[in-house]
Amino acid sequence: MLIMKADSPAFRKIFSQAGSENEPVIFPTDTIYGIGASVKNIAANEKIYEIKGREMNKPFPVLVGSLEQAEEIAELSPAALNLMKNCPFPCTLVLKAKENLHPLMTLNGKVAVRLPKTEPLADFLMEYGAVTATSANLSGAAYQGGIENMVKTFCTKVNFYLYQNNTDTSPSAVVDFTFPLPQIIRKSDIISLDIIMSYANLC
Repeated sequence: MLIMKADSPAFRKIFSQAGSENEPVIFPTDTIYGIGASVKNIAANEKIYEIKGREMNKPFPVLVGSLEQAEEIAELSPAALNLMKNCPFPCTLVLKAKENLHPLMTLNGKVAVRLPKTEPLADFLMEYGAVTATSANLSGAAYQGGIENMVKTFCTKVNFYLYQNNTDTSPSAVVDFTFPLPQIIRKSDIISLDIIMSYANLC
């Protein structure tokens, strides 16, 4: 088992080693702890379903390091691009997936994408590329934050961990941009429809 404090070198080391072994990583995102792997590592992502006991028809959100990375896997309307670029708060966008994206990350031709703005995650993603990130809890069980709980829950199933102090806020808002106007799928304490419309330059 390898556990490291989440700075940029540690992100690179952990994800590189885990990827070489086709294993996922538990790591702090811009919201809560997630479990994920490179979008290109299908074997590691398949293991996440097994580890969590997650149904295969529930694809993972994808974290990207740039608008360009987002456009490689999804179709961004001008409004979606504006929101992803300008919104300072964690916001996951449901977009039309491009055909090159593996079905594990899509449902009904859609993919959920987020562009984190917090370091060191943002810097790592810019260099490493897109990764999946689903909440680090067993399916059907309540999420419990903190690296101690992560290790306690997953110690027999996950070998790679990154931790960060003062993490664990709340899940991001989820906004579906595949409709003529954005629709909030999951609310957050920070983001309202008015805020979304403003950052998307739709009002």
